[in-house]
Amino acid sequence: MAAVEIVERPVVISIPTPAVRVPRHGEWGDTLRELCQQLDRGAVYDRDLPIVAGALREVLAAFERRTRQG
Repeated sequence: MAAVEIVERPVVISIPTPAVRVPRHGEWGDTLRELCQQLDRGAVYDRDLPIVAGALREVLAAFERRTRQG
């Protein structure tokens, strides 16, 4: 009868994280409309709403600064 040795060892698997693609130029309108649709259908978690609200305030402030410059 052959002896069997059981060995435990951790297996590490690296899964590359896909790069996030940032909208450019005319894509921003579509991106913001998609956010509106997701908010309307409840696809954004309530716990994430304060983060989204803060980001929207920053966007609006930047937009107002930009449009005041001419």
